[in-house]
Amino acid sequence: MARLWKHLIVTIIFINLHTARSFECPNVCKCPTSKSVLCHSMNITSFPNNSFGETTNFNISTNNIQHLEEEAFFKINLVNVEMLDLSHNLISEIHPQAFYGLHNLTEIYLQDNNLKEIQPEMFKPVSELKVLNLKNNSIHFNDNTLQDLILLEKLSITMKGKFNECIFEKLKKLKELDMHLVTYHCDKEKEKILNWGKKNNVEVLFDCENPKEFGIPQFPPANHFLYNYPKVISREEFFIGIVIAVGVVILLITTLVVLTVTVLRSDKMSKELDDQLDMSDFEPYRGNLSPTDSKEYYFPTSRDNIPKFMEESNIEAERIIPNDLDGQMYHKNNVRNSFK
Repeated sequence: MARLWKHLIVTIIFINLHTARSFECPNVCKCPTSKSVLCHSMNITSFPNNSFGETTNFNISTNNIQHLEEEAFFKINLVNVEMLDLSHNLISEIHPQAFYGLHNLTEIYLQDNNLKEIQPEMFKPVSELKVLNLKNNSIHFNDNTLQDLILLEKLSITMKGKFNECIFEKLKKLKELDMHLVTYHCDKEKEKILNWGKKNNVEVLFDCENPKEFGIPQFPPANHFLYNYPKVISREEFFIGIVIAVGVVILLITTLVVLTVTVLRSDKMSKELDDQLDMSDFEPYRGNLSPTDSKEYYFPTSRDNIPKFMEESNIEAERIIPNDLDGQMYHKNNVRNSFK
């Protein structure tokens, strides 16, 4: 109770001090009126050090803000703000008392930041909130994350894993849920969410996608093949690895085929060379020894080579003329008997 009175007194003094000052639009912002301040897309890393006592719409989206410190908006007298746009920044941490003093705030846009966790007490100062957008963050929602937003009417979030309806149990005024779900079971979860929406009279806008990264999912299936895999790899890296593996297998098969063909050709050439060496003992002669026969004749250099030649050569009907037999011709079938 003492702390509440302290904050109340400080708030009254702070407002009195700042309302006496005339409104000045920050140099990095545009201000159509004192009630509307537009500071988007200006590479801002912190809030302008001005007094925004009359401002009801404050847009500081698409900048480089990383943290929301304690009483961040109360310090710049943004106590009358109704719409606060902080989307498309780099916000990764929000102090539980960052929204202290913003009792009139009805809309907060925090989509497309780097949020991973939200303290439940963070929304206590903004219990009048009606619109909240937290999409495209990596927030892990507990059952009590949104418990203080009892007047919330429109909620946009991104969830990973299974749909947990307990998160929305205290949101009795909720009329519209814009749900982006990242899960391995889109069809199954979609049916659960749509049934929940019908049951609670909530309009559901639903879209779903499979996780972009392989690894240990938030709610992994019991038989998921990467459940115990320690390294997280992207989908692109996974398919590149598959392509490389297939390429290596094809290269190995091609190499084996080339080697096999080369060995077979080498054996064939070796055999042909051996045949040529066996024929080297015979001197081919094409003459007029047999005007009626166009066959090729051979002069063996040695009588002992005739049976070998006739057995190993493919010549079936050739004639053999030994040098020392005065041109006598021998048929293959008679060679052995003739030279015994």
